[in-house]
Amino acid sequence: MKWSASIAEFKDVPVLSFHSSWDYFLKAFNIRNAGTVEAYPGMGSLGVDLPALKSKINRGDYTVSIYEPAQAQTNVALFKHLESTRIKLVPLVPSVIEQSETDTYRNLINHNVNALRAALKLAK
Repeated sequence: MKWSASIAEFKDVPVLSFHSSWDYFLKAFNIRNAGTVEAYPGMGSLGVDLPALKSKINRGDYTVSIYEPAQAQTNVALFKHLESTRIKLVPLVPSVIEQSETDTYRNLINHNVNALRAALKLAK
């Protein structure tokens, strides 16, 4: 199955990324980029208007958010806040990892597209 075709039906579902590093991934697969959680790259929740973000999520502006697993570990308070909303949090793997299901670039993209597709299907 081709990656783009497998998620084409979800192109209008807004996806919020935790960090702008996922902008290229979303663009490559023609997925609507709803913005970035981090107000300042690398600064985590510093500067994020949490009440406004929660309001937008609860209103349905954002239904899916992608992030790297390490970001959840370094921004525990922000992720606890997001987990208390209706948003579906989707961890994506940022790079190839030896001896794992993402051990090649092809497997990495396959894993991330499948994870995103599963979340988008639930959000639709």
